[in-house]
Amino acid sequence: TGRPAQMGQIRQPGQAPQRSGGLNGSYRSPAGTGSVKPEGTKNHTGKTVLITAVTGLAAVAVIAFVNVGGLLRDSIRGSVETTEAYSYNYESDFTELSDEEVMEAGERCLGFYHFPADGAYVSEQMLKAAESSGFGYSLDSDEFYTDNYLYEDTSYYESIRSFYLTDSGAETADGEYSYQYVDVNYDTATGELHDYISRLNSGEASLEFLERFLTATEESSGIALEDRKTGEIMEEARDIAKQGQSSYIYEGMFAIEIYRYEGEDAMYVYVSYNDPEAGSEL
Repeated sequence: TGRPAQMGQIRQPGQAPQRSGGLNGSYRSPAGTGSVKPEGTKNHTGKTVLITAVTGLAAVAVIAFVNVGGLLRDSIRGSVETTEAYSYNYESDFTELSDEEVMEAGERCLGFYHFPADGAYVSEQMLKAAESSGFGYSLDSDEFYTDNYLYEDTSYYESIRSFYLTDSGAETADGEYSYQYVDVNYDTATGELHDYISRLNSGEASLEFLERFLTATEESSGIALEDRKTGEIMEEARDIAKQGQSSYIYEGMFAIEIYRYEGEDAMYVYVSYNDPEAGSEL
């Protein structure tokens, strides 16, 4: 997947990402912000933000290399406990919760924004997309796991469905296998959609999966046809892809990050909730 072994953990089918504990936002996000709720911020509505500054690109590339390329989720406990100069047991700040506990409480978690969409429904639509992709992909595995916990005073209830895809270009030039996937993350307690992540070697396929996700999310959210933003977003996304740029798109209820790997067709896409009515900015 462009996740170099020397960076540490490489996620393989059947292996859940290590949690971040909410300190750095959603796992694998190049920008490191993810869908974890920021405090006192503002939203971007109907804007496309191009990453054009050289320093900005360098910073994003480095962060992307770490988050997407190896660690997936920062291992808080591991990284801190191996630092001799500072030793703090983060284990004491974590409280593991079962699916039954959070479902019985019936309250959404506080660590993520929530789309007004059914995460299970959206994940089923992405399964259909994976099974019918016209870009030479085949579904390698369909996996599901949950991760529910409290970190300090914030709750994280994650149900994650991962679709691993394979194609003829899965093996890189240096002989390493490239894992390609589509993830849908939703609230274990309420089923509300949290976010979407994809990492595919084909930029064109990435855009097709993005369109399927946006369509399913707006459909499940009950957005009227005349108010849907999928068409506008995809026009912007395709323009970005043609220019070979990395970019952010804020349109309607979607905050989208598109990251292009230099010299490759591979594309990373991250989508979280953007509240067009709220006065807060990421």
